[in-house]
This record gives sequence, structure tokens and C-alpha cells, in this order.
Amino acid sequence: MREGDRIRISRPFGRHQDVIIRIVLDLHVRKAEARVLYDDVTPKPTPEEVEMRRMERVYRAATQAGGTPDRRRRREIRRAKGKL
Repeated sequence: MREGDRIRISRPFGRHQDVIIRIVLDLHVRKAEARVLYDDVTPKPTPEEVEMRRMERVYRAATQAGGTPDRRRRREIRRAKGKL
């Protein structure tokens, strides 16, 4: 990587972020300090994309709500199956 390079970073759920490198360092810096080392040129999401992301979050929350049962729920399930 060199100064001026444009990089596309893959994000979860098919999203991406485009950045242009300003300064290259050979040492580790904190996240807050690293933000001055690049320019984020990712285009703003369209209203349709915002709505799709909202719907994805709602769907993921609903599918994960079932999850694994806690201790109390496992006991209830065992009792309902007739096992102690």
C-alpha cells in the first residue's frame, strides 16, 4: 500500500467501504488516531438500501430470538417430554 491508493474493504452482509490512504505508518495506532490516516469515500446509502438494512436487522433479530433455551426453559422441555 502507498499513499493515494484506493482500497475497498468488505463489510458484513454484502456491504463495503471505500477509502483512500493519506499516510502509511509502520506502527500500530489507536482507532481514533487511525481515522486521520485515510479518507472515507464510501457513497451514502440510498433510501432503499437503508430500508433493506433495517429489514435485515429485524429479520436477524427475529431468527436469533429463538436461540438456545436457558436453564429454566430446558427443565420445562424435559418435564414436558416426561424426563426428569
